[in-house]
Amino acid sequence: KANYSLRKRIVGIGAPACSWISRMGGCLDVDVVIPEHAEVANAVGAAVWRNIETIEVLIRPDSLTGKFVVYSPVSRVAVESLEEAAKLAVRAGESCVADIAEGREYSLDKDEEDLIYTDNATGNQIFLERVVKLTARFR
Repeated sequence: KANYSLRKRIVGIGAPACSWISRMGGCLDVDVVIPEHAEVANAVGAAVWRNIETIEVLIRPDSLTGKFVVYSPVSRVAVESLEEAAKLAVRAGESCVADIAEGREYSLDKDEEDLIYTDNATGNQIFLERVVKLTARFR
């Protein structure tokens, strides 16, 4: 017979949490927490899930061509500069959000995050990728 244990506690939500998750505590030797009204917690999430949508567009340099490749949910395009790639990424993301919106009103937040490698020996920095994230909040 094998024995299993977890160091973290398990929090159960959803209709079957009381019957399934509570039994798991004994099997895994773990502390199980089932919050008040856990049976409807998943239903609340399901009811509001379409109120926020996030689109991520990735920009990476192509080491063979020296161009920047923009990977969006609908296409892949190579352009000459990072600035051009960033503009294209935002336009592609905005287009995806507009398609998802299906005429609904929304506000849009934009965020960019660069991943840069720094060579500790030389101090040189190498651009690896940029993630352009557009988050639509539907009204």
